[in-house]
Amino acid sequence: MCRSVADYRRAAEWTVAAAAWCERQAITGFPGVCRVQRAEIMRLRGEFSQAEDEARRAQTELTAFGRLPQAGAGAYEIGEVRLRLGDLDGAEKAFGAAHQLGHEPHPGLALVYLARGRTKAARSSIATALADAFDPLHRARLLAARVEIALAGHDIADARAAAGELGEIASRYDSPMLHAMAHQTNGATLTYEDEPTPAIVELRKAVRAWTEMDAPFESAKTRRLLALAHRFSGDEASAGMELRVAKESFERLGAALEANRCDELIDAWEEGDGRRARQSRFEIVSPYCGKYWLIMPRSNEARMSSLDSHSRRNLKLASTSSARLA
Repeated sequence: MCRSVADYRRAAEWTVAAAAWCERQAITGFPGVCRVQRAEIMRLRGEFSQAEDEARRAQTELTAFGRLPQAGAGAYEIGEVRLRLGDLDGAEKAFGAAHQLGHEPHPGLALVYLARGRTKAARSSIATALADAFDPLHRARLLAARVEIALAGHDIADARAAAGELGEIASRYDSPMLHAMAHQTNGATLTYEDEPTPAIVELRKAVRAWTEMDAPFESAKTRRLLALAHRFSGDEASAGMELRVAKESFERLGAALEANRCDELIDAWEEGDGRRARQSRFEIVSPYCGKYWLIMPRSNEARMSSLDSHSRRNLKLASTSSARLA
């Protein structure tokens, strides 16, 4: 019950107690389920090596016991760990195994697609998964991923809709994790909506919530978003401080890909206007999927009138954000 409403502090206590009871009774199936839940809690706490070991034991036990969807949950947790460590091949393989065993591979697999730059595949996959997702916690996780994917593609309307629904789910449950997710996704969307001041308020709430939950990876991701919001508001000192803390946290966790994304932001900020003037292009560094460019020389801005309203809005947002990054 605690896990079903994302109360991971109490879930951790109950999982440990239940596993101990099962082991005393020589029950072999239920400890595997407990191990999946313990792996999830370890992963949330940044104990990636221990989480992966526990998830592999769970997958082996549950497969032998004939509980294939639950074994798939173990494979899914392996994928989540591999994704955080930047091992995209390992993550995709684990999520594929989870799917084969009858467990939903998303949002993890969709986020692998995003990390590989396959934004269209990520968007279609997360939409398919949401179509029949009714469990509130699972739906909340899918919605959080949908916000990331939409913002990476500069679809602000889609991100706002997903963040709004996630906020509604969080309002129905007294769950620190759901509230943290809601604050984070709302803050990220506000940043891309050119509303840095309320974005900072939301993201600071999310950082505090993740920190209180002892979730260092999620806290670092939120700090990186907070750095962007501070940068857009003109608070250079706070932006630099948050980005350095995020990078150091990722490095301690062994999350090399995420640390590299922090470096890309730092490089973009340091290089500033000079390189953009030479290249005559607007550059964005996405906190979700790395670096990409929108080519739009100033002499061709008039051509925007031929684009549809959605494309014009995205290009305007991109150019505004790039100018602020300079």
